[in-house]
Amino acid sequence: MDNKKQLGLLLYRQGKKGLEVLLVPSENNTYSLPTHASLEEWEDFEAITSSEDHIELEVVNCDKRNVQFLARALELDWTKLPEDSLRRRFYELNKGAYVASKEAFKKVLPAEYTLLKELLEVVSVRNLLKNL
Repeated sequence: MDNKKQLGLLLYRQGKKGLEVLLVPSENNTYSLPTHASLEEWEDFEAITSSEDHIELEVVNCDKRNVQFLARALELDWTKLPEDSLRRRFYELNKGAYVASKEAFKKVLPAEYTLLKELLEVVSVRNLLKNL
């Protein structure tokens, strides 16, 4: 049986306590990435992450739900977007909030934990290279 594919967009920013990621509340008192789109919405996903600054994360298998997550990370602080921005309204309606990475690791599902771990590693390496 083939795995279904879902797309995820992981937004992050550098906060006062280090790396922060945007999470939204989901079912069963858990938190998740703000966007889960089906593969059919790939063109929209491509448009959102068309900047060179995005990080393409490894595909993660979630065997429990028979799903493969394809995710990209993008540094963006939605709270600094214009008040009338559609993206800002989307995050406000979904009650998204930036959470320190240490806290995010405790709140997300196992497949998303893997994505967060990879993001943290990539951003750490990028920061090291910047400081050379």
